Amino acid sequence: MKVIEIPLNKSKVGLIVFSSAAFVFAGSRLAFSPQSFQNRFISNPLILQIFGVIAMLIFLFLGIMTMRKLLDKKMGLVINELGITDHSTATSIGLIRWEDIEDISELNVWNSKLIGIRLKNPEPYKVQVSSRLTRKTLEMNRKSYNTDVLINTQTLKTEYRSLKSQIDQAWKNYFENL
Repeated sequence: MKVIEIPLNKSKVGLIVFSSAAFVFAGSRLAFSPQSFQNRFISNPLILQIFGVIAMLIFLFLGIMTMRKLLDKKMGLVINELGITDHSTATSIGLIRWEDIEDISELNVWNSKLIGIRLKNPEPYKVQVSSRLTRKTLEMNRKSYNTDVLINTQTLKTEYRSLKSQIDQAWKNYFENL
């Protein structure tokens, strides 16, 4: 089987980091100068400060997680005879073996097309990851989308249709070679 390597789209990842920094800045303005943002809908400065602090924390966390991807030297996604190795997001689980995959589906989430991978048994994958956030993401994906892993092409240097086709073909090849 031919190995397919898809790098991260560093310019898109950089844009996410930049956007996160802008929202952290906006949140800090809201938190430390609430009087500048008072209006007839929200006149209580404490509420504005709370919104500002929440925005700062959320976007600081997102920025840090995304910055790690920007500095990451690994390929975003690798498809080979073993399976799919996903390093496209901060909550990626690494190698997903073909024999562990129950289904590969197409999902639409917030106007984005995603590739969903449902595992036969997600428990070994939850155990192997060191990040509690990644474990929680696996659980949330199963509960919300009836799949375990979501692959988004937004941070990869590829188009959705092309990646979906490559994954489907590789999965088909795996079954033909059993």
